[in-house]
Amino acid sequence: GVGGSGGFNGVGGSGGVSGSSGVGVGFTFAPSASAAAPAFGSANANKFEKEDVILRTSSDVSAVTSALQGGTQRLVLRGAAVDCDESANVLGEGATALAHTLRAHGGALTSLSLLDLRFESEAAAAAVLSSIESARALTSLALTNSTLRASGGAALAAALPQCGSLRRLSLEDCELGAEGCAAVAAATAELDALEVLELRYNDMDGEGVTALAASLR
Repeated sequence: GVGGSGGFNGVGGSGGVSGSSGVGVGFTFAPSASAAAPAFGSANANKFEKEDVILRTSSDVSAVTSALQGGTQRLVLRGAAVDCDESANVLGEGATALAHTLRAHGGALTSLSLLDLRFESEAAAAAVLSSIESARALTSLALTNSTLRASGGAALAAALPQCGSLRRLSLEDCELGAEGCAAVAAATAELDALEVLELRYNDMDGEGVTALAASLR
């Protein structure tokens, strides 16, 4: 039921869907039983995290490659802070290298966070997003505040059906627009395990809300 225990609840609204233009939508599925608390120190086990990321060339991805080859299951990359020119922090060669690394070594990842990434081009974004299909063990995927745009939404939507264990998908403020939101929302219909979907601040319109509602049936 909507708004009830064990159902989907609108995030940022009172038990419903907020679908006005300019306002994104988030949904949370609240399981009836609470999970056991993790053991002390387990939160950082098998985790690789890097701040102020700028990926220009393949050498900038070498540390990520080494971490994944070493068995990292949780990867967090946070892009360098925006400058006055809003310069890209993921260029073409860097995007290609990251995509290759995720395809070759991302099979064991359970959590992937690519945050605050500004891609040089739509092709660069698509390369990285398409590679996510190889991370089939993912339970959590966050791309918050990264410049995906509509084309990136389409690339991600094509990859998502391969991530059947995904429980949480965070896409706030990714410049998806109405078309990108609709593509992602339609793709989530194939994710039976999905519990949380965050789409705030992506200018979702009526089409996106309709696609999202259909995916929840």
